[in-house]
Amino acid sequence: MIKFYKIGLVIFVFWSVVVSSVFAQVAPESDFEVTLTDDLTGAIITGYKGQGGNLIIPDTIQGFPVKEIGDQVFVAGISRGFGGRVGNYGVYDFRTPNGHYEYETIYVNCNSLTNVVIPDSVEKIGAYAFVGHDFTTIKLPNQIKEIGQGAFYYCRSLKSIELPDSLEILDRNVFENCESLQSVKLSNSLKKIEARTFKYCKSLQNIELPDSIEEIGNGAFEADAGYDNSYSSLKNIKLSNSLKKIGNRAFYDCTELESIEIPDSVTSIGVSAFEGTINLSILKLPSGEFDIHGGAFRGSGIKELTLHGNIGYYSDYETSVGYRERQTFYKCDKLETLIFDETVKEVSHKTVISSNSLKNVIFKSPDTIVTSNESFIVNCPNLTLASQAEVKKRVKQ
Repeated sequence: MIKFYKIGLVIFVFWSVVVSSVFAQVAPESDFEVTLTDDLTGAIITGYKGQGGNLIIPDTIQGFPVKEIGDQVFVAGISRGFGGRVGNYGVYDFRTPNGHYEYETIYVNCNSLTNVVIPDSVEKIGAYAFVGHDFTTIKLPNQIKEIGQGAFYYCRSLKSIELPDSLEILDRNVFENCESLQSVKLSNSLKKIEARTFKYCKSLQNIELPDSIEEIGNGAFEADAGYDNSYSSLKNIKLSNSLKKIGNRAFYDCTELESIEIPDSVTSIGVSAFEGTINLSILKLPSGEFDIHGGAFRGSGIKELTLHGNIGYYSDYETSVGYRERQTFYKCDKLETLIFDETVKEVSHKTVISSNSLKNVIFKSPDTIVTSNESFIVNCPNLTLASQAEVKKRVKQ
């Protein structure tokens, strides 16, 4: 009897799910407020008056195909863990990549959505459209071209997302704070991962960027554990072969990232881009000309580093961390071997190397000169005597 009861219960639950899925009805047109698109060929949903839950958006409203979901239409009330609120007060704020705060008015429109079906006719989802909902997956329309800023911000139960190849614009903050997000397939039409797109996505371990991606925006995968006790599970990322720019703090505090191969197409690595990547033991830098800005690999776990003569180094100031200079490889305290390849003609203080563990400095070219030995002798106290001698021998008189 007990076994039969358990089996019967499972069958009952399964049947209930099947029945509810099969007989779920398209929401009535009266649940939506709409306006026409500029070209008068489709409808834009501008408001929602339904009950939430399992929502199927109709293909057409008043005879017009639904082409857009407007800004803030399905916002649910939530509170952020720091610095801002989305809730009954209707105020949303966030820190931008330059350290300032921006403010947006958010209107709490509906109860939580447990599932949503978007018709294939939709080409655009507006800013903050689905903030704070509990669905675990969402299927995007095959014709969608644009997803607005913060559209799925704080959807904490969202586990997977597939962005169709039709998608050309994925605005900033879209998946910020989606802490359960594990699986992401990016569109082959995207050219940029915008600022903070996957910030605080704590469960995202692996991601592959399509070859269309040319830029990773500021804070795109940032964790920032010191700021709000967040963390990152990102272990592997395959960068695009077309990538040109990695923005400021793009992978800041991604402590689980173990290796990174930066393609030769990259021309700029931003301020603090990989700062705090304490388990980043393997780093391959581009062989072409590129710039590294201040603090780019500050505090990373690099064990061996090869530098080329085509690298431009910068000691920048980063306003969001208190106007202090950020040295490029400062506090890389697992770095034991530093290699200057045969293309390096001059080593100066701008190389900004500092590591308590640095033991060996290797010069591949007999002609490389050192214009200042302070970076090695003062900031790297454990250099072998042979390396100290090699550095001093090359110091330009």
